[in-house]
Amino acid sequence: MASLGEPGILRALVNPVIVTAFAVGIGLAFGTPVACGIARSPFTGRKHVWFWYFAHWMLVPVGILIPFYMTASNVGFVTLPLVLILVYQVLTILPIVWLLVDQFRSVPIVLEEAAIT
Repeated sequence: MASLGEPGILRALVNPVIVTAFAVGIGLAFGTPVACGIARSPFTGRKHVWFWYFAHWMLVPVGILIPFYMTASNVGFVTLPLVLILVYQVLTILPIVWLLVDQFRSVPIVLEEAAIT
């Protein structure tokens, strides 16, 4: 049985935390402006953007991840944590935008205007 005193165990416990923190942070950094734009901006084709968004969310992630893996494998980057962070973006940005759109819609516009002044 492995103990925490072994050299590789602590690193194996810290790496997923670091990768997850960066993946969620990048997902929030890119997903928040998108969600705010969809929730607050009345633009032509809004329903089409929402349909496009959900259509891409329903794609099988394997259909996206297999070409990504093949590309990273050919370049030789498969073992880098950055590749895992980028793969997680495919899986995290879509739910982040979906959840944040409803959150932005729940905030009254009057409250946002009062915060600006």
